[in-house]
Amino acid sequence: MKASVNDSVELVVDVPGETQPWQIPKGTRGVVVEVFQHPVEGYAVDVSLPDASSSTEFRYDNVMLEPDQFIVVRSA
Repeated sequence: MKASVNDSVELVVDVPGETQPWQIPKGTRGVVVEVFQHPVEGYAVDVSLPDASSSTEFRYDNVMLEPDQFIVVRSA
């Protein structure tokens, strides 16, 4: 397994948002919240992006990533 729950990761490619119709850009950081091994290795990652139009000044998403779409920047 490339990452574990609570590891901090950084996207190495742009990925489509899961809950909203936006692109999550390369370089975005997030936290692994679930790890899957079957049927293929995958990771559920919570990400936040700056968004001045939001009351919280961020927008949030949970994306499913494959191992080659991110690097681990800090292990839990």
